[in-house]
Amino acid sequence: MNQGHRQCRRGLGVVVWLAVATSCASTPSTAPSVAETEPITATAPPSPTTDPSASSTTPPTTVSRGDSIPSSVAEYSGKLGDIIYSKKSIGSDDSSLFTIDADGTNEQLVRASIEGVQLSPDGRTLCGTAVNPDGLLRPLMLRVDGSGEDFAPLADATLQLGCADWSPDGTRLFTEGWDVDDPSRNGTYTVSALDGGLVRVSDAHGGHDYPLMYSPDGNKLLFMRPVVASDDFNASMNLFVVNADGSGLVQLNPPGIETSPDAPNSRASWSPDGQHVAFLASKGDMAKSSARAIFVVAADGSNLLRITDWSEMETMDWSPDGTLIAFTWVDDLHQGIYTVHPDGTGLNYIPPPDRGLSILGAVWSPDSSKLLFPVYTGNIADLWTANADGTDLVQVTHAPGGYDGFQWVPR
Repeated sequence: MNQGHRQCRRGLGVVVWLAVATSCASTPSTAPSVAETEPITATAPPSPTTDPSASSTTPPTTVSRGDSIPSSVAEYSGKLGDIIYSKKSIGSDDSSLFTIDADGTNEQLVRASIEGVQLSPDGRTLCGTAVNPDGLLRPLMLRVDGSGEDFAPLADATLQLGCADWSPDGTRLFTEGWDVDDPSRNGTYTVSALDGGLVRVSDAHGGHDYPLMYSPDGNKLLFMRPVVASDDFNASMNLFVVNADGSGLVQLNPPGIETSPDAPNSRASWSPDGQHVAFLASKGDMAKSSARAIFVVAADGSNLLRITDWSEMETMDWSPDGTLIAFTWVDDLHQGIYTVHPDGTGLNYIPPPDRGLSILGAVWSPDSSKLLFPVYTGNIADLWTANADGTDLVQVTHAPGGYDGFQWVPR
């Protein structure tokens, strides 16, 4: 791995590539103050749900997979199942991309040794990150049927591109760019998936900015920047919203309230109408504080509300229908997934499948009816699903490993 190559860790993050920077971000406006709702206290966890029985998998076929891919995983048929996920097998440093149906059947290896993969909004293209023959981090594109795999053309000799998010119309990607030889180029960019045209969105001032996601209408972008300049992805950060052309930069978190983009899934999420942003943040340094809460703020930085009590929380996701926010609570008393309305009412608890297990990260299905999440035993996990109310808990995968990212396939 060459100097300057930092791995993508934003869920199933993306990239695509090319050309010359055109515009820089403006100075951020003043961060908002906090108006808090009444604190919400979770009730004691109910009895855990009984483990479901194991499900079947498709018989193995021949595929170039390496020793870390279980023999029970079939060769890719060219058709995605209900879920795609990226996983490191036990004892392996390489991530591979898999697909599987929500009932745990038809598990297939899409591609070995690829990181940071995400499906395009039209469901036709997969984009991941890999090191090209010149040792530079580059986007690797392939069609969902497994054909057409190739690195994006090189139009810049030194700028490396990391994680990104597809624009809602599938024409551009939001990505970090950095240059080991010229750190003044470091920042976030959007890249045309059609012709490679590159627009600079933010100036990281020699450090690193971390792209998160487009707004639902594609006009705004969320990204994070370390509070104190750092190369550490897990450093405590501020959250910003910016117009897609780099103008109108606004900091969304107030002073003393900090966040972080830690994997496997996001700590910030747009409301489906693009009018608000929810994010998880801490009192002071995120890496040192267990006092964390969920906030909701208008996209212009106004009307910031804390909608949960302070506790030890990780990751959150806003449902596609806009009615609920799911987050994971990781202290001993409240271990599991919680859902809450955006105004802080209606807190509901979804426990792990058994005591002693933990959950980190949960993502909504496209119709908001189900949640997908990893259940951990120590540092290894399998994927499970549950209905939005916590019923019908189903184990999806049966080969524990380290999950880099996971998402539902849009239908």
